[in-house]
Amino acid sequence: SRGSICNEMKGSVCLKSPAEVAKFSYSSNLNSKFQVYPVPASDWVHVINEEIGKNIYIYNVLGKMVLAKMIESEDQLLNLNSIPSGVYYIKLSNENNVLKIIKAHQAN
Repeated sequence: SRGSICNEMKGSVCLKSPAEVAKFSYSSNLNSKFQVYPVPASDWVHVINEEIGKNIYIYNVLGKMVLAKMIESEDQLLNLNSIPSGVYYIKLSNENNVLKIIKAHQAN
């Protein structure tokens, strides 16, 4: 449909309207069981979540999944070296809560 942000490739998220794009955005709820810091990040982020065994998915702004990892601890370190600098969205499997992360270029 017109105005759709949709990529039908496997592992993609389809956002069909500006309202859906707005829902797929940063949550700063400090009471949430799902938190990510620091934002912006350089090479690593901490993912705080009590539900060990769930998967973490990172999507680029086009909705394409660029990284997937299983949560192995309540404070999981996630290596971002394999993705370029930019804006990404991080989501847990079977959850609606999505957090926005920014990977900044690290100065040498």
